[in-house]
Amino acid sequence: MNPYAAKPWLAHYEPHVPATLDYPARLLPQVLKETARRYSDQPAIIFKGKTVSYGELDRAVDAFAGALQELGVAEGDRVAIHLPNCPQFPIAYYAALRVGAIVVPCNPTYTARELIHQLNDAEAKVIVTLSLMYPLVHQIRTETPLEKVVVAQIKSYFPTVLKLLFTLLRENKMGHRVSIAGHPNTYWFMELLE
Repeated sequence: MNPYAAKPWLAHYEPHVPATLDYPARLLPQVLKETARRYSDQPAIIFKGKTVSYGELDRAVDAFAGALQELGVAEGDRVAIHLPNCPQFPIAYYAALRVGAIVVPCNPTYTARELIHQLNDAEAKVIVTLSLMYPLVHQIRTETPLEKVVVAQIKSYFPTVLKLLFTLLRENKMGHRVSIAGHPNTYWFMELLE
């Protein structure tokens, strides 16, 4: 019998590439914790020229995990992450995993109908979204099981000069400046990290 019949793609692997790999029996948050211990000062994220080390990332994940627990997130709860590629995404992702929640990544370009469907289907209790997309989340919130909303600002991890320029010249013009005042159970991401 042909050894590649069940998995024909294996015939195309380079000779040095094994057909299977053994993975350690560790959860992803544990892997991050171990990596942060070994490479604490090494870059984990580089965003718009600002570097976040593994140690800083791990501390932020711990802080956000604690905040999620204070918001009532428990093991098995769904936490939707409605963010683009920014440092807040891996922080929220690993924090949700660290408290035993189920991560529900949401496409930040979803329409209201698409986001409502995904949040209802996943039964998400909490969503982490970007200030630019917060008006959409606020608009559809009552049509979903969302109990808590966390709003991140893209500029939070910008280098100082870029953050200042963005705040002065682009934040309002591009729709990133929003108010959550008076919106119940709605929190700023960076305030939760403190």
